[in-house]
Amino acid sequence: AMVVENFTNVKFVVEDGYAEGVETMLPMNVEGKSILAWYRNSDYQGDTYDRIYSHESGEQHYFGRVSSVKLVNGCYEISDAEGLYDFALLVSQDGEICGKLTKDIVDNENVLESDGSLNPYVYWHRQWTPIGSVFNPFKGTFDGQGHSISGLFFKKDVVEQYGSNRIGLFGYVESNNNKVVSIKNLVVKDSYIWGYENVGGIIGEARNVNLIVETCGFEGVVTAENSTAAGIIGYANETQMGSTTIVVRNSYNRGLLKSYDRVGGIIGATFVQTQVLNSYNMGTLEAQSSPSGQIIAYASNGASRLVENNFIIGSEDDDFGAAKSAEDFANGSVAELLHGYSENGVDGSIWGQNVTAGDKYPNFSGSIVKPELVLT
Repeated sequence: AMVVENFTNVKFVVEDGYAEGVETMLPMNVEGKSILAWYRNSDYQGDTYDRIYSHESGEQHYFGRVSSVKLVNGCYEISDAEGLYDFALLVSQDGEICGKLTKDIVDNENVLESDGSLNPYVYWHRQWTPIGSVFNPFKGTFDGQGHSISGLFFKKDVVEQYGSNRIGLFGYVESNNNKVVSIKNLVVKDSYIWGYENVGGIIGEARNVNLIVETCGFEGVVTAENSTAAGIIGYANETQMGSTTIVVRNSYNRGLLKSYDRVGGIIGATFVQTQVLNSYNMGTLEAQSSPSGQIIAYASNGASRLVENNFIIGSEDDDFGAAKSAEDFANGSVAELLHGYSENGVDGSIWGQNVTAGDKYPNFSGSIVKPELVLT
């Protein structure tokens, strides 16, 4: 018997619809509604099921979680936090899909205090499920369309730390047959993302993938308990030589990044062909055992790199970024340098800053407004 309880919930009561001792698949579409997953509990917690196993007997009860995202022209449109979680669940079933934001997303409110520290009551908040895992990688495209995602929270007890690798908005990214994975046009803010290793504000780990991350920003806290934290991509590597190219362009970090080892403003560690172009770091980096890097913390000597027109806060250049003062960032000087860059396939005109209106940092407004200048 199939009972549709309301618009978002489906209850599947198996009475005589299966034969005991015979494995029976649960339907993934009910009365035109796409079922994300089946649970044994009505609160949609615990293990998910796609079948009734042969050892089951008697009446069985399953509860179907209906997708809240709409598939429009081949791409899932996400308009709220529930949709973002649903998209993560969809990726666990098929990683090669398209997603786009149609509104700003707020998962939890007040994850961080005004000084950037973790809200002491945050443990009442909902735990984020990263999009893509090592078992079900994200292999598709994601377009934030200029929207933001705020209030992501991921933190586990130290005793669970070994299940906390590859954490970020996207946990693990991979691709097939040289297909390009694209993540663009979004800002993650007011979020706390914790893991044991390979943690990033946008992506925890990328492997065996041609990846382009562009026009993305992070404004939150990333903590890797052991190793490798970054504002954009925590860790990049490959198991087949030459299978991976990482491109980050027109992006920034203004968050607090912490780890015992390897902290990078844009990338924590890369062992693959890497480009970081026309980006900046103004965030705070804290590494206990090894030097941090405001653009890249560690880059293997065996991998080719193209790193140009990147800017960092401070008085001394590092290997991958030109040092600028806080005043340079505040008065629009850095925004002008970013806005005017048009090399290596990068269109820097996305960068802007309205100094007159009080913008303190370069952003993605596309125009620079200063008391003596309007640049579009």
